[in-house]
Amino acid sequence: MLDKKLAVSNNMNLDKTINQLQDIPIPRPPEYESHLVKRCFDLSNKKLKYFSPEDLRIMIGQNIGLDYLIPIAIEVLKKEPFIEADFYEGDLFLNVLKIDTAFWDENPELKKSVLNIFKENLDDFKQLDMDTQEELYEEYEKL
Repeated sequence: MLDKKLAVSNNMNLDKTINQLQDIPIPRPPEYESHLVKRCFDLSNKKLKYFSPEDLRIMIGQNIGLDYLIPIAIEVLKKEPFIEADFYEGDLFLNVLKIDTAFWDENPELKKSVLNIFKENLDDFKQLDMDTQEELYEEYEKL
């Protein structure tokens, strides 16, 4: 469960869902039967305070609700920069770095926070496996 202080610091109501924050009525369940589509549908209707790092990784990876989820992800990454959300250490951070550059252009303060987290945690970065290091660094350089 996410920290209530986070909601205050980001002026966000963690008791709401992404759909509620975007003023989208609850849509019908998707007819397309892929696991990812169903999961994103469910997460769009899940209160933010119940999001796990894995939930963040999935939704950010699909570029859904970034205005709400990136500030939350940044708070998670500040505490544990290379957290293993599901697959491997650094997977949440990698999805954050991979989002559309237009988002970063519109949110330079958030971009600055992400870049600072990366720079401040280079010692931990060096503990990751080489493939993850390479991929993270490549995405970091793109920003």
